[in-house]
Amino acid sequence: MKTSVKSKKQIALLSAGALLSLGIAATAGGLTASAATQSLSRNEGRDVQQAVTISGEVESKWTATVDDEVTLTGGKGTITFTFSNVVLENGRSLSVKAASTNGWKLKNGEEEISYDVKKGETSITSGDGTVLSNINGKSDELSAELSIEATGVESAKVAGSYTDTLTFTVTES
Repeated sequence: MKTSVKSKKQIALLSAGALLSLGIAATAGGLTASAATQSLSRNEGRDVQQAVTISGEVESKWTATVDDEVTLTGGKGTITFTFSNVVLENGRSLSVKAASTNGWKLKNGEEEISYDVKKGETSITSGDGTVLSNINGKSDELSAELSIEATGVESAKVAGSYTDTLTFTVTES
């Protein structure tokens, strides 16, 4: 028996009375492809052809990285949020929003210091908290550097550590 593969078709040359069963399974880079088994038999001494349809599925995946702690120096700091390895279904995208536990205020007991978080010149604290939107596997913008600036530090009446917690939510839609 002699077999050869050309393009997406499997071509089989069969000797008298021979039976060929095709089964294809392949895995490459997260792509899993499989094909149903087909049986071919002798056809009056002629070549027998059988088209095999191969289909596969690539799963959605992405990695998000964000700084886990930021210390303000002179009332200023930065947070970096980055996506990598973004693979999404056609037409789907990712968005990121930030929310503050303390209503965008650094707290030390009852004492508060307001702060602003900006992406470029746009404040995310005065809007809906959007950090990144419409991210897909073809996006050029896969990261955001957020600048933080505390206001009113000089008028603080209590020394010590002031904190807040930002929660970043990634939504795939």
